Formats: sequence, C-alpha cells, structure tokens
Amino acid sequence: MCRRTLIARRIVEELAAEGHQPNEQSPFIRLLGVNRVSRFQQLLVESLKRYEDRMELRTPDRKEWTFLNSFNYAYGLLLTLGHGAKIPETLGGQIFALVYCILGVPLFFGTLAITVYYCIMPIIRVLAISKKSCRNAIKFRD
Repeated sequence: MCRRTLIARRIVEELAAEGHQPNEQSPFIRLLGVNRVSRFQQLLVESLKRYEDRMELRTPDRKEWTFLNSFNYAYGLLLTLGHGAKIPETLGGQIFALVYCILGVPLFFGTLAITVYYCIMPIIRVLAISKKSCRNAIKFRD
C-alpha cells in the first residue's frame, strides 16, 4: 500500500475520531456522510501526490540494492569512507553492519598491509642487493 494512502487514512481516522463520544457518530462523518468519506480520502491522496510532484520529491529506486551497489556499500564500510547516503533500514541490518565494521576493518587493513609488504619486499631486496654490490665495488677499488 502506498505511503500516501496510509497518511490519508490516518488523517481521516483522526478527523472522524475528533470531538465525539465513543457511541455517537463523529461530526466529520455526519457532515460528509459515510459514502463521501472514502471519496474524501481518495481526494486527499491525490492532493498529496500533486504536492509531492510540486516539491519534486524523488521516490527511492527499488533496484537500488543491486549486487554491485551492495558490494560497493560493503567495500565502503571496510574502507571507512562512510558515504552516508545508503544505510540499512532495519535494526538487524544496522547491527550487522556495525559488527561487520568492527571485525572487518582490522582484517581488511591487516590484509592490505600484508599485501603491500609482499609487493614491496622484492623491490627492497633488489635495492639492498644493488646497494651492497655498490659498496663491494667501492671497497674493491680502494
């Protein structure tokens, strides 16, 4: 059900409940008549839609959580970028994201450090060997 319909239903229920005793009909329903209350609710939904159109509100895309976007979100959490535009809506999702960050960030940076170490070590060894051979060449000349 559309959120606008829920809002309109809530407004109509509040108007119907306002200012009357539990056993008597509300002044709102007496004024409009029982048949016209649903029409009023429909007009209210249409008015809310026009208002949203004028406000240029964009409804979120339902396909927003594709695999690639989910991977980007998970990677952004590990890199601690914190885009902030996408957050889990449920409490369970928020708790999972928190635990994922607490465990994942140290593991990610540890893995990154090990990877960088193994990529740079061959270069350092080559430089150390060339530096050592230069020292030996200088000693040999002297």
